[in-house]
Amino acid sequence: MRRSGIVKFKRRKDIAEKKLEEEQANLERIQDIVSELEKAGRPSGKTIRKRPEKYLSFRDELVVLESTHFFTKSFRIRKKLLQKLEEAEKT
Repeated sequence: MRRSGIVKFKRRKDIAEKKLEEEQANLERIQDIVSELEKAGRPSGKTIRKRPEKYLSFRDELVVLESTHFFTKSFRIRKKLLQKLEEAEKT
């Protein structure tokens, strides 16, 4: 009976070692992929961290431009309405 316990232990050990080797191979593949992506010019962490700042800057600029456009357009419409109103009063 003792012998069957040793056989089970060795079998489990072999299975665990095989899984460990497979995981090591997977880790090496992942490291290869990461290094290839870095070589291919993938954005660095620094670039990725700056993206939210750029987004906020562009968003603020867009708000200003949209506001300016709105006020310019509304001023033109108001001017046209006043001209039409003056023309209507003359007739």
